[in-house]
Order: sequence, then structure tokens, then C-alpha cells
Amino acid sequence: MPVLNEREIILRLTAAFVTGLVMGWRRTRKALPGGVRTHIFVCVTSTMLTIISAYGMAVFNEGGLRVSDPARLAVGIITGVGFLGAGLIWKENKAGAIRGLTTASSVWAVSGVGISLGLGFYFLAFATVAFLMASIGLWTLLKRFGLRPRRDKT
Repeated sequence: MPVLNEREIILRLTAAFVTGLVMGWRRTRKALPGGVRTHIFVCVTSTMLTIISAYGMAVFNEGGLRVSDPARLAVGIITGVGFLGAGLIWKENKAGAIRGLTTASSVWAVSGVGISLGLGFYFLAFATVAFLMASIGLWTLLKRFGLRPRRDKT
């Protein structure tokens, strides 16, 4: 696998930055937890770690002595961000209201988008963001038509 040049690395990290910004913007605007900074950090870092896993290890493997599996670091990212997300979920009251599920899933999703960008799958990443943002719009539309309980803030 070829080593990436600096231009391609900057392009992938910039795409991750913009994606994290887009994914976190609504949450920041509505003063919800897990906003722009969180989404940018997770997406850019996932992209960087995926670049290291997929391309950086090739530098060390040129002698043919070592074999690396780039998927291992991607699995680590998904698992680690899953634990981060678990810390964002809490039970609010005795009635059992659960909060933070959307925040946790959004952070987890943006890590997946970062992995996709790190591998250079721009179309996949941007199409995924479009679908995720559409789901937020659909949820708002359901609320407007009374098809979703108003007290549900997930």
C-alpha cells in the first residue's frame, strides 16, 4: 500500500474537520452536550488513526518482516468511542427516562465517518453524513406533526 503524500493527508483531515463541524453544529446551536468540538475531535482523530493504521504501518513493513492488519485499529476506534458514548448516557429520574442516546450515537457515528475518510472513501462518508442529517430533520418533522412525544429530547 502506498504512503500518502501531505496533500492527501491534509485533504482527509480537512474533510474530517468539516464533517465533525456539520455533525456537531446543530447540537451546539441547541446547547446540547456533544457539540462541535466533540464531533470535530472524534472525527479528526478517527481519521488520523485510520491513516496511521492503513498507511503508516506500511512504512514499517517495507522489509517484509512484519504484517499488520489495518482493521485492528479501526475496531479499536469503534470500541473506544463506544465506551466514550456509554459515558454520555444516563438515567435521569425514577421514571426511567434515559438521556444521551442521541449524543452517544452521534459521536459513535462520526467516528465511523472519520474511519471512512481516513481510508479515502469520501463519497461514503459524505453520503453517510447526508443520511444522518436527514434523520435529524425527519425527527424534527415528526415532532412538528405530533407524531413524536414532545418530552422526548433524544
